[in-house]
Amino acid sequence: MLDREEKLAMAVKKHWSAAYAGFWMDNLACFVTGCGHPSEPPHHVRTRGAGGSDDATNLIPLCVEHHRQIHDIGPRQFMARYPNTRGKITRALDAPRWRK
Repeated sequence: MLDREEKLAMAVKKHWSAAYAGFWMDNLACFVTGCGHPSEPPHHVRTRGAGGSDDATNLIPLCVEHHRQIHDIGPRQFMARYPNTRGKITRALDAPRWRK
């Protein structure tokens, strides 16, 4: 597990926004109920390419395994498998798209 300084160094190296890096540093555990594993860099519910932002409403902290799962099965099946994620994911998908 990375400590706070290592996370900050990674964020600087990868040129992440302050909002994205801050969210990761403030959300240390996977969002899936009962998981308890440390979160990896946050998952964008709506990808940046699809108009998603680095705002906390569009990010979800997930461990390696759950991050892989959401990419493999998609957000709708992920919500069905892990009901506690439904509200956060639905709100992010329903939010207006971000514009530069």
